[in-house]
Amino acid sequence: PPTPTFVGRQPLLARIDQALTRDGVRVVLHGRSGIGKSALAVHAAHQVGSRFGGGVFYVNAHGGTSMPRTPGTVLEDLLAQAGRPRHDIPTDEESKRRAWATVLRQRRALVVVNGAPDQAFIEAILPAGVGMALVTSSRPLRSLPQVENLAVGPLLPSDSVELLRRSLGPDRLAELEPNLPHGLGGAAFFTGATFLDDPGR
Repeated sequence: PPTPTFVGRQPLLARIDQALTRDGVRVVLHGRSGIGKSALAVHAAHQVGSRFGGGVFYVNAHGGTSMPRTPGTVLEDLLAQAGRPRHDIPTDEESKRRAWATVLRQRRALVVVNGAPDQAFIEAILPAGVGMALVTSSRPLRSLPQVENLAVGPLLPSDSVELLRRSLGPDRLAELEPNLPHGLGGAAFFTGATFLDDPGR
């Protein structure tokens, strides 16, 4: 589901929407940690999901740890999401890759990959020219075929204020404002740059 506190990012959402009309495209949202890439990817995928009759698949390349997962474990998750029983999923990575490529050739699907460590990881789980992908990464992945790299920066100050309001509630925000070192504007700048966007890294 979309993030309830999601605000702003309309120009980026429009560019993602347009890019995901091209078969085989890989849209890479890149920027520093905590800037809001994941929330943007989830929100965008929710907005365009009705276009993909074959489903929207979501995988985390880090699995909640600082170390990236292997392509094999991610492929296993993707195959399971596609409905294949885990006991029927091949054990070797190459067979998993072929099975997943077959799924993508049979369906119009969108794959959302959160926290891709590098280009090789994406190439290992997404066969070129098959399916569409929305990827978050700390840096652009310029050599991927059919790639569109989109930089994600801090929220606008007005959007940061709205994010604070949605996250804390208007009453709590009004209560806290007199105690903020630089007022609401300072808190909005900090929010747009750092921590309340953390649900969407």
